[in-house]
Amino acid sequence: MEEFIYNYFGISKYLQSQLISTLILVLALWIIYRIIVKVFTAKIDDLKTRYQWKRFSLYILVAIVFPALTGMTARVGLSGDLKDPSKSIPLGTITATISGMIVYVFIIIFSLCKPESVQDETRKLKELVRLGRLPVTEKNIEVLELKNGQTFKDLVNIQSSDAGLTIMGSMANI
Repeated sequence: MEEFIYNYFGISKYLQSQLISTLILVLALWIIYRIIVKVFTAKIDDLKTRYQWKRFSLYILVAIVFPALTGMTARVGLSGDLKDPSKSIPLGTITATISGMIVYVFIIIFSLCKPESVQDETRKLKELVRLGRLPVTEKNIEVLELKNGQTFKDLVNIQSSDAGLTIMGSMANI
């Protein structure tokens, strides 16, 4: 009976095994998703509100975890379609590994950095520039946010009316 159904719908034995493997992978990802959501959001109320875990979805989990789970075998399985497999496979593997590492590092960095601490650092930077204790560089100017029509000279005059500032970089000639 099963063979009749598979043949009727035109599914070969090869595709049957891929279909079963895909279903098992989807089920495993769903179980992992449920476990991750329960572990990280059930006990820690802070994560629910501050970091907006409400927007966490299965699509995000699949986008992050799927390349790590499929690994090298998925890339090698597609190598028959490549123009130059001996060059493309190592390049693709290294690129995928490095980009995956970058994604995981950014996830760790963004989950550790609280928005309040970034705002507090901006306030501290403005205070240091105002007091003349921080060299004014182009990066610091970006953080201080020039208002519309305001020039760098205006900022220096406003921020340091009684403090001598050290001006560094390409802004030093102003």
